[in-house]
Amino acid sequence: MDNPRLDAKAIGERVKKLREKENLSQQELGRLLKLSQTRVSRYEAGFSAPPLKILTKLAEIFKAPMDYLLFGTEPPVPYAPELKVYMVERWQEAFKNLDYIENFFPLPLLADSAAAGPPREINPESIEGFAVMHASWCPNPENYTVVRVAGNSMYPLLEDGSLVAINHAKRNPKELNDKIVAFKKDDGVSIKICQYVGPDLVIGRPFNQESHEVLVCRGEDTNDCIVGVVDWWWCRQK
Repeated sequence: MDNPRLDAKAIGERVKKLREKENLSQQELGRLLKLSQTRVSRYEAGFSAPPLKILTKLAEIFKAPMDYLLFGTEPPVPYAPELKVYMVERWQEAFKNLDYIENFFPLPLLADSAAAGPPREINPESIEGFAVMHASWCPNPENYTVVRVAGNSMYPLLEDGSLVAINHAKRNPKELNDKIVAFKKDDGVSIKICQYVGPDLVIGRPFNQESHEVLVCRGEDTNDCIVGVVDWWWCRQK
């Protein structure tokens, strides 16, 4: 039974607001939740409150606090996850001028792009610049690199030219099922959704329904097939 203390209509309105902010259709959100478009529509209309399992998944997808989904409580975040990028030659000057410099960290922005399509080679030593993030959003900056995305197999979540922050500390495919990850395949890197089938089979699937660019990792390759999980991404606003 639904919890009678929850305001299903208000929760539905917040889910709709978050979905539209991410430019997702009800059908696309349903794919991420493994639900039908009709079920997503009923939740947004407030016919019933989503169960805890679905609310937890929604919080992960939208990176939203559970308190906000349930009760509309806005988190007291001092800084939004704004991304500032500085080229290598301007880095020394730019870093000196940052306010509250002790609270910001530079993440290396690689010159090569990761593919949202067939894998592309990336040279981790080739740094184009630095992406600057506030410490509240990046407690372990040494684990991250930032790369551009080339291709449209992850559209509309990631467009060609989007920037993604890859957390290299998280690489276990079993723990990253249904997450956006950076796959390592054929000496290249490709951004895909991780589908963990079993210890001997991991699949990288596109988000774009029109794309057929699927990566398949079998046997021993599954032990080292993921470079890291995509914790944040930045796209052009529609």
